[in-house]
Amino acid sequence: MALELKKTKAMEARRIVVYGQRGRGKSTFASLMPNPVFIDAEGGLSSIDATAFQRVAQYKDLIAQLTQLLTEEHEYATCVIDGMDSVETIIHRHVCATVTDNGKRYDNITAFGWNRGQQYALKFHCEVRDLLERLRTERGMWIVLVGHEEVATVVDPEDGKEATYQYHDLKMFSGKNCSSRDLWEDWADEVFYATFDKITDPKKTRSEVRNYVMITSQQPGVMAKRRLPLPDSMPNDPSVYLSYVQNFYDPPKNA
Repeated sequence: MALELKKTKAMEARRIVVYGQRGRGKSTFASLMPNPVFIDAEGGLSSIDATAFQRVAQYKDLIAQLTQLLTEEHEYATCVIDGMDSVETIIHRHVCATVTDNGKRYDNITAFGWNRGQQYALKFHCEVRDLLERLRTERGMWIVLVGHEEVATVVDPEDGKEATYQYHDLKMFSGKNCSSRDLWEDWADEVFYATFDKITDPKKTRSEVRNYVMITSQQPGVMAKRRLPLPDSMPNDPSVYLSYVQNFYDPPKNA
């Protein structure tokens, strides 16, 4: 019987997580992706020139908006969810409103105890993820998930308790054997950390200027990842990222 094999390298719509502090250009980056439409879970788009659904208030709104993009005719090429920590809050409220645990309902996700509330929530995260994956595979839409950062103090395992450093990661729940953060970071093709470099103003009009960048690879103090050959840091400009994607799948003839 012949082996049923295929070549795996193929240009497909990509799954991108962009996270960082407020004011680092995350939503602006997403708004400059190809023909985007925003699912607004946070209510922070008033300064962005973008097209968006009405702000998501309940979990059913989120599912309805994703289903519309999946089933109805449109020309949007990128689905943006802004922001993911707000989506998680909406999911937690939904769990508290609909899930009965040992005959009880709880008004707070932590009240379930032993991360049971988070385990229930993970089911709904998976439902959202699966709809996004269908948007990508069936409708060819790129996916951009915008989130905030969480900063933890980490003890260096080699130097012991006296040596600590700050670690920046996506602000979502992460616990033992149950992590919505891991679910989304594992699913994504790229996880970009939005930040800036301070550089001297060449015109000397101010002491420094901010050069907004995306960190694309894991570093001692930053969670980031990539599945393409990207520089460790690149400009916060989707056209730069898209050019790397294009050149990877369709390199110039003289390369």
